[in-house]
Amino acid sequence: MNMKVLEIRNRISCLRVSAGMKAACFFGVRLVNISSLYFAIDTIAIMTLDLFKPETLAGMTLRNRLIRSATHESLADGNGAPGVALEKLYKALAEGWAGAIITGYAGVQQDGKSSLSNMLMINDDSLIPAYRKLTDAVHGHGTPIILQIAHCGRQTRSAITGMPTVAPSPLKDFIFNEERPHELSEREIETIIGSFVAAAVRARKAGFDGVQLHL
Repeated sequence: MNMKVLEIRNRISCLRVSAGMKAACFFGVRLVNISSLYFAIDTIAIMTLDLFKPETLAGMTLRNRLIRSATHESLADGNGAPGVALEKLYKALAEGWAGAIITGYAGVQQDGKSSLSNMLMINDDSLIPAYRKLTDAVHGHGTPIILQIAHCGRQTRSAITGMPTVAPSPLKDFIFNEERPHELSEREIETIIGSFVAAAVRARKAGFDGVQLHL
């Protein structure tokens, strides 16, 4: 099925950009921030985008170009493992012909766990079997699944993690401002980097097709 998203032919002249309009990009057409000016655009190519055409992304074959973006679902259990409700949700997305699914963020360390309820975690090998069940269910419908991995840094609360909040500098977050975060040493930063690497390894063992870094 072809979906003609944008088609502008020939010459567009005297296009007014109103005052205060910010620069933007819409399917490759750049709108520039110029107040109360008229300018001419000689040619804008016809752009046709087939959203339902198969695509290859980093070695993954997608049945189409519609990718479900990462969203926190609050559907992990107390240990951060995916449960039946999350499996049911992802199966529905796969059955609905999502080209690929990116999970909600999964914490790589306990001190980086989100203050939002029931966050996924990927900080221990014991979680791999539950994730394997999830990926098998999604792959059964021919859909790749990517695990988003994260450390929330200062943007969490020690009342949730049971540990002091941490950050590269001891500056309070604008919102999460109940406490001043511990300033990470270089060794502690290396530890967090190592936790991301370990999480990616677990994701691969659990059958995920890739990982996405939540930054």
